[in-house]
Amino acid sequence: MHLARVTLAVAAVAAIGLGVGSASASAPAAASASPSVQQAPPAAPAGAGIGMQPMVAADPGPQAAPETVYRPLTPCRIVDTRSGGGALGAGVSRAFRVSGTTGFAPQGGKAGGCGIPSGATAIAATTVVINPAGGGYLKAYPEGAAEPNSSVLNYVKTAGAVSSGMTLSIRPLFEPALRVRNVGPAVNVAIDVQGYYIPQAQGLIGSDGTQLGGTTRIVGTSHPGTGSYYITLDRPARQCSPQVSTYNIYRYASVGLSSSTTPNTISVYLWTLDATTHRESPTDYPFFITVTC
Repeated sequence: MHLARVTLAVAAVAAIGLGVGSASASAPAAASASPSVQQAPPAAPAGAGIGMQPMVAADPGPQAAPETVYRPLTPCRIVDTRSGGGALGAGVSRAFRVSGTTGFAPQGGKAGGCGIPSGATAIAATTVVINPAGGGYLKAYPEGAAEPNSSVLNYVKTAGAVSSGMTLSIRPLFEPALRVRNVGPAVNVAIDVQGYYIPQAQGLIGSDGTQLGGTTRIVGTSHPGTGSYYITLDRPARQCSPQVSTYNIYRYASVGLSSSTTPNTISVYLWTLDATTHRESPTDYPFFITVTC
């Protein structure tokens, strides 16, 4: 009889230990990120919050560095000095636009740009020197950064084109984002982009809606009412999958698109369950959001 009671007690403790961890919800990773509501975990036990310590750290601590992902593009030209700006002179450097939709025609690029978002940190590109009259090399580096000692392309006198493909670091959230220096005779330069690298959107949001940390891909936050938060990204969120953690097993989250008229904005709703009625109630609380696109 005593053995049976011990076994039942252990089973009960194990069942409690298998409860929900952090409260989270994520929109489906399908083509549409229509709002989705997480199935509510069991309500807090009777008396939760009365003489009980909330299961949450006062400070969630530093978050893991956001993963940088590669997004391929159909090859697209952002620079061709034959069509805009003229040849790059001997010893001359020039800054070029990379992201956005304006300013590409004056540098010989595709009108409207190549679809590279402003948060990109690097591009996969082919740099081309056309009909160089002598030998030399090009350097390419983020605008505003120190000029490196290394080159991205070495060329010799030829009647054709000399090209080199590599990953070029650029300055995120700034235009022009890329600077190219020519060390050699005046040459025409073209740059074709095949893809870009960008960190995922992440942010630690305070209970008042203020962004306390995270990546610059979150460009705005607001807190219109109790339990309601809007997170605005630097790109449309319809093809993205958001996930929210509240660091507290008694506070839950629902997340989805804000509306079709604000495609860059994600709506987050935080709530608790009454221990007796099991009815939800909105609540303000810090949370961490990750958006995978």
